[in-house]
Amino acid sequence: MSRRVAERSFVLESSSETVYAPGYSYLSFRRVRVGMTAEQVKQLLGEPLRAVAVSGGEVWVYSDSPVSRSYRMREVMFGADSKVTAVVAEFVFD
Repeated sequence: MSRRVAERSFVLESSSETVYAPGYSYLSFRRVRVGMTAEQVKQLLGEPLRAVAVSGGEVWVYSDSPVSRSYRMREVMFGADSKVTAVVAEFVFD
């Protein structure tokens, strides 16, 4: 049962207009956990599309949409210590 759900999720993940970073994969993104180091995330997902400095840390952006403002947002947030503080997996609809 869980294998079937994962396969369906993967199909949904790859069928949108979302563009992902070259090393991104759905299964690897699901393995990212709060507390991991930036290096551990980079080993799993590769380089992000871009890194954005925010107050108290940084956000690595792994998805975007060049044609629409509705897309699958995939981001990893880091604190000042370069450890994951949050993992964002949402569908942005505009």
